[in-house]
Amino acid sequence: MKSVERLHVYNLQGYSLTANRFYIDLCMKLKETLTLFEILSTATFDAVIKYYGSIYYFIRKLPNLQNLRIVINAYAPIIAYPDVSLSTLLDESKGLKTIELEGFSLIQCDKKSLTDDSNKNNSLRQLKIRTWSLQFSVLKFIISRCNKLDNLSIHTCVDTKIDDDEETDSSSGIEILQEFSYFLEDIKTVYVDFRIDGHQITRR
Repeated sequence: MKSVERLHVYNLQGYSLTANRFYIDLCMKLKETLTLFEILSTATFDAVIKYYGSIYYFIRKLPNLQNLRIVINAYAPIIAYPDVSLSTLLDESKGLKTIELEGFSLIQCDKKSLTDDSNKNNSLRQLKIRTWSLQFSVLKFIISRCNKLDNLSIHTCVDTKIDDDEETDSSSGIEILQEFSYFLEDIKTVYVDFRIDGHQITRR
């Protein structure tokens, strides 16, 4: 067990918090070798929040984590987890090579991460986001901090609003979108499908 790098457990949604705690506690016991951590249900995410305080605290305790996958039912009648911060995930686990986030109502980032050069992430190779909405600053973060990506996928259900970012006006927002378009040209595999202020952004 001490050499386990990946642990796959499915269909935990219908089980109690106690059963889900057994899974996450086992992952924590394997923290020195575990390279993949998956959350595939709201019940498992509930257990992480209840017993470890936050997903950020949990992944900080996994020193060799390279792959993070959080897939919560994106089409549930009530979305239990309103947001998650992409920049904070990378701050707490700087060795991450792949991140998959699905089922949140908002993906956001910490504004400080856009100006702090020490947070530039050079390990992330694959980023997949499927969310209800996306904070415009996340695009700025991806351009400035995720410069080694070779696989990027972004899908949202509602418009991203430039004016939701207090530090970006419509003019500079258009410039950032152009920069994002150029940024995509250097990525091997791209699937983006979302709208910004009514304008469809699609690249496949």
